[in-house]
Amino acid sequence: MGQSAGGFGSLAAASRSVPGVIAVVNFAGGRGGRPHSHPGEPCSPDRMADAIRRYAKTIEVPVLWHYAENDKFFGARHITSWFAAFRESGGRGRLVIQPPFGNDGHALFPSSKGIPIWTKEFDGFLS
Repeated sequence: MGQSAGGFGSLAAASRSVPGVIAVVNFAGGRGGRPHSHPGEPCSPDRMADAIRRYAKTIEVPVLWHYAENDKFFGARHITSWFAAFRESGGRGRLVIQPPFGNDGHALFPSSKGIPIWTKEFDGFLS
């Protein structure tokens, strides 16, 4: 599992079919976020979708994609298009977009206030 660039990295790692890995969790994953100058509009979102398509073709385990609606790095429309690219290329998993969290939903996962919000979906996925 990973968060932000680490969430995107978890997809890359999963595409390598690492023995023993049974699931992957992508918390607010992506690259190229510009929250201060272009909130919710990452640079090169189409290139991200292309990379996700390539990774999805060889990911053999389910992936939980978990975001907040007001993620200022990667807006909800990009998140849903990236997940659609993942699914269209054979990726298995589930997308969860939580309601807005604080000033920037990208902080949902590392925040102690966010733990009670995201753990229900996380625990359910692992079950």
